[in-house]
Amino acid sequence: MIIKKLIIIKNKTKKLLSEKRGFTMVELLAATVIFLLSSAVLVTGMASAEKHFNRELQSSESSILFSTLKDTIDYELSHTSRITYNNKSGDKYTVDTFFSRSFAVSNADSGFCMLDTSGKVSTSGRGYIALGEEKSGNFNGNKIVSDSLYTYGVTAAVSDFYYVNHTDVPSYFTYKLTIYDDDGDELRTDTIDVVPFGSITLEPS
Repeated sequence: MIIKKLIIIKNKTKKLLSEKRGFTMVELLAATVIFLLSSAVLVTGMASAEKHFNRELQSSESSILFSTLKDTIDYELSHTSRITYNNKSGDKYTVDTFFSRSFAVSNADSGFCMLDTSGKVSTSGRGYIALGEEKSGNFNGNKIVSDSLYTYGVTAAVSDFYYVNHTDVPSYFTYKLTIYDDDGDELRTDTIDVVPFGSITLEPS
């Protein structure tokens, strides 16, 4: 009796196994499409997350760079004693160069230049801020802060640089400092005023 039951179970098992079939081509194609779509969504999400993470890092580092550049520039402008200018409108002078206490080259006046990674004057107008003299794209001068502060591809620029010469109230320098991310988008920008400690000699360029 037991042997008979075992034979019956064996026969049923063989029947079930013989009736079992694999995946059809349509099912395999559907599974492949679903897998590819899932992978695409995952890759896109990871790329977006990485971009957001880098943006946050750049934003954080830009604050340090901005503060360091501002302190350095403010110190130089507050201690300068002369400027050359290339344009004048009322009491507002467009500054070309000024005497830099810390970065003067051969006691000559210096202008702001933005350098690229090779040390050439940047064609984009942003880069590593330096003080010196530009001649035909070549630069003779010094970067005002260490390259190590320009992390994660951030760059900087000085623009709108003026000296406002008053007679009844203190005269002052004003400039715009901007920090950019690696795509050239602004991370931080501000217009800064600096009152020099002494009188300023004004000379046309």
